[in-house]
Amino acid sequence: MQVAGSAATGAVAGGSTAMTQSPQYHPYTSAAGSDAMDHNAAVTCNLPEPLCTSPGHNGGPPLATTEPPRRRGRPSKSTLEIRERILEQLSEGKPVRQICMAPDMPSAETIRCWRRADTEFARQFDGAQEFGWQLLADDLFEKVMVACRTGNVARARLIFNIGRRHLARQAPCFFGGGW
Repeated sequence: MQVAGSAATGAVAGGSTAMTQSPQYHPYTSAAGSDAMDHNAAVTCNLPEPLCTSPGHNGGPPLATTEPPRRRGRPSKSTLEIRERILEQLSEGKPVRQICMAPDMPSAETIRCWRRADTEFARQFDGAQEFGWQLLADDLFEKVMVACRTGNVARARLIFNIGRRHLARQAPCFFGGGW
């Protein structure tokens, strides 16, 4: 038998045609076609241990695992300071629209998203908002009582009706929506 890659000639009965033997592929032979295995070449098949022993990506330096992976999308404006300011202003009786008009505050839709995502913030938000509504109702009662003490009943009635409508628009579930 000839070495892989060399030509062999043979005679066929009744003619003199030349046959060429096709090169044989063997995974451990070199490009020259020798049968001996080249021990200096790197062989990657059937190795029990991995070639790369470092924990890094593609044999590089180790990846930093001290920080959690960053979330996709725009970073949230939600900070503890902003949430406390929102809750504080709600407990003073300010409506959400008025709070969101400040240049450093998020939009009303952003606050709604925070409430949906964080049940603890939603609970605190509802409590602060209800406290603010009660504070507004107490202030309205005080204004009406001052107007009644001065003897101006028509003014007291006007203050009460305007305040009641304002509170009913702001919180129809709390104060009723009928005017």
